[in-house]
Amino acid sequence: MAAGMKLVRAHKIKLDCTDRQATYFAKACGCARKAWNWALTRWKEEYEAAKEARKMDPKAKMPSEGS
Repeated sequence: MAAGMKLVRAHKIKLDCTDRQATYFAKACGCARKAWNWALTRWKEEYEAAKEARKMDPKAKMPSEGS
């Protein structure tokens, strides 16, 4: 391997779960996805509102800049 190159390894693991476990995993993933999408939508709303506020006041902070 040449200097400065990085070796990346991956492991693929198959879960051999019961139907009940598979149902639980599907529900848990669905819940996490819903929470992620809710938070992303909320962040986008805040970001757009901050952009509008910044048009009025150039010193207004964007959400990523903290309060």
